[in-house]
Amino acid sequence: MDWLDGIFVVTSIAWLYELWRYRNRDDTKDGRSEHMSFYVVSAVMVIVFASSLGYSILTDARQSVPLRLIGLACYIAGVGLRYWGITHLRHQFTRHVVVRPTDEIVSTGPYRFLRHPLYTGLLFITFGFALTFSFVWFAVLGTIAMGAALLWRIHIEEKMLTAHFGDAYAVWSKSRKRLLPFIY
Repeated sequence: MDWLDGIFVVTSIAWLYELWRYRNRDDTKDGRSEHMSFYVVSAVMVIVFASSLGYSILTDARQSVPLRLIGLACYIAGVGLRYWGITHLRHQFTRHVVVRPTDEIVSTGPYRFLRHPLYTGLLFITFGFALTFSFVWFAVLGTIAMGAALLWRIHIEEKMLTAHFGDAYAVWSKSRKRLLPFIY
C-alpha cells in the first residue's frame, strides 16, 4: 500500500461515514417518494466499482501515478461536494426522491450553482474511483452509465419538485445548471 492508497482509504471511510451518518429516514410520511431510481443508481455504482476493483486485482495492473492522482482528486471532490450539499439540505436530505409539504427550495452552498450537486458528486466519485483502479475508457464508460441513471432520476425528481413548488421551482431552475457547472 502506498500513500495514494492511504488517501483513497481515508476518503472511502469519509464517504462510508456519509452513507451511515445520513442514512435514509422515513421518507414516505406526509410526502410522495420514489425508490426505483435509487436502486438503479446503486446497481450502476456497484457494477462500476466491482469491475474496477476486479480489473485491478485480476490483472495486478496499477494505474500510472498521474492518472491515479487525477482519479483521487475527482473522488475526493465528489465526496466533498456531497458533504457540502447535504449540510445545506439538512433535514430535507433523503436517499430516495421525496418531496414533503415542509420542504423548501435550497439556494445556499452548492445549490447556488447547481440544481443537483449531490448527483454531480456521484459522477465525480464514479469517475475518480474507476480511474484510480482501472483505465481511462472504463472510467468514461462507467461515468456515462452513472450519468444515464442520474438523468433518469433527475427527470423523476424535477417532475416532483415542479408539481410541489410550481413556478417558484421553474424560476429557481433557470438560474443554475442541472448537473455540470457552466455546461448542463
